[in-house]
Amino acid sequence: MKIKNFVSIVAALAIILNLSFAVSADYTNLLGDINLSNTVDSDDALSVLRSSVGIDFLEDEQTELADVVRDGKIDSSDALAILRISAGFEAAMPKYTADFLTYINNERAKNGLKPLIIDSNICEAAKARAEVSASVANTDISTADAIEKYFGPAWMIFSENKASGLKTPEEVFDKWLSSESQRKNILSDRISRIGISLCRNNDTDDVFGYYWVLILVGVDSDRPDYSENANYINDVLKFTNQERDKEGCNPLTIDENLNKIAQQRAEEVTKSLTHVRPDGSGFESLVDKIYGTNWVACGENIAAGQKNGEEAVASWMKSPEHRKHILDKRFNKMGVGLYKLPNDEFTYYWIQIFVASEYDGKETGNANDPTQSNIELAKKAVQLINEERLNAGVNEITFDENLYKASSKRAEELFVSWSATRPDGSPFDSVITEYAGENWSICSELISAGQKSPESLIRTLVKNEGSKANMINADFKKVGVGVYINENDPYQYYWSVIFTD
Repeated sequence: MKIKNFVSIVAALAIILNLSFAVSADYTNLLGDINLSNTVDSDDALSVLRSSVGIDFLEDEQTELADVVRDGKIDSSDALAILRISAGFEAAMPKYTADFLTYINNERAKNGLKPLIIDSNICEAAKARAEVSASVANTDISTADAIEKYFGPAWMIFSENKASGLKTPEEVFDKWLSSESQRKNILSDRISRIGISLCRNNDTDDVFGYYWVLILVGVDSDRPDYSENANYINDVLKFTNQERDKEGCNPLTIDENLNKIAQQRAEEVTKSLTHVRPDGSGFESLVDKIYGTNWVACGENIAAGQKNGEEAVASWMKSPEHRKHILDKRFNKMGVGLYKLPNDEFTYYWIQIFVASEYDGKETGNANDPTQSNIELAKKAVQLINEERLNAGVNEITFDENLYKASSKRAEELFVSWSATRPDGSPFDSVITEYAGENWSICSELISAGQKSPESLIRTLVKNEGSKANMINADFKKVGVGVYINENDPYQYYWSVIFTD
């Protein structure tokens, strides 16, 4: 591909994408100084291009530049187009970037989708990922971390395509189109911006040599208008509440923030019909972003292929696990997501996300509920611990009243001194001897503060690998859980969980 063709392609793309490329003042003045008779001295043009587009680009393109030079001159419109691109994107734009953008947007146009735009910051993220693939990076960096580092927190969804061993954008693009998951990434209508990078590993032992990374990002402000889904949301709410009313459950209300994450999940499940997100986390990681620790239970229903809200709810009610979520009396809020994928086996992907939020009241273990004693809260926490143990294939642990007294004492002490050491300077295990005697050989204590229910406490502990390891330790046979509440304290709730053999 000749550089003149490259310039004309990119210039055309600039019009198609309705982008406003502005040449920086330095580039404009420099170009003006050498713009004589609408031509530029080729050596001066090389200098401008080298400073604006980058050394790597010039090493690839310098020989081809001769093809557009006439009698030692280069048409100034060609040089200006290149400068506009480099100045507008504020980053080097090698020719493969333009090639990929052309291939991708042509394919999207065939499928009635909006064109994507190049973002220099996402290109930097792609570069970091490509260097990892080529094993030339100093440190490993995940796709999410790379986007966060170079692009910032504005993204709402992302995907990544990778390839190695192929030398041309055309080869790479054809490979991506042949992969169902990578083709879906390219044809997602939630994606608006991309970054592309190539990293070469010149090590003779590397049989691949070329490492390509395409990162596709959806930004909240760039998202298509999903107001058309309002009817689906209302339908799902209507039919869900009808089923709940039959069983005497309180009606759910729609939470707009839950709608947003349900919409995000609806697209994610087009790649994998599972409750595990593409980054390996559970769907509840999105609930955490909205409520923090201020929720005690959540659930997710997934469906595919149903054409309306009534069909989706009907299909969920036929499944015991999905039905259980719909009729769970703890839940008071819901979000609904619907993602349409043209020419797909199912076309329609549905998500329901349910939440029991602490501040709206609930029907299980609430430390702020005066009708529940501390020992009831402790037993609820032990029940949840045993659920974790059973999931891990470990025998249930026994609630011990003496350990309950010991942990209750420790919870009160934690309010005074947040430490594994007791206020009198003795180790925490002295409280076990004080209340339960010396008939134990191993013990452990988990401490936490701020959680307003047993559910929230255990969910917080499970997220910590060390705490979870204690909870599912088969050597522990007995447990006590204590809570101390002080409404005037910023944390209000102090918890101690003590395990012994």
